[in-house]
Amino acid sequence: MSNSAKIRYLIDASGLKQADFLGILGMGSKQSLSNKFVNERWSLDDVIKIAEATGSKLAIIRPNGEQIVFSADNAESEE
Repeated sequence: MSNSAKIRYLIDASGLKQADFLGILGMGSKQSLSNKFVNERWSLDDVIKIAEATGSKLAIIRPNGEQIVFSADNAESEE
C-alpha cells in the first residue's frame, strides 16, 4: 500500500474529508492537495499534521520497544 493510500485511509477512517486538510496543510487549492496524493510528495511535517488532526500519533518504534513520537511542536521519546 502506497503512503498516499495509507494517508487516504487515515483521513477516511477519521470521518474527515480531504478538503478539510487544505487549511491544516496550509494549501490554497484542492488541486495542490490532489497533486500530493498523486505524486507521493508528503513531508514529515505534512504527515505529523495529518496524524494530529485525525487524533493519531506518528512514531518510530525501535526494536527495544522505545517509541519516538513526532509532534508539530517537537519530538518526544516514550518507553
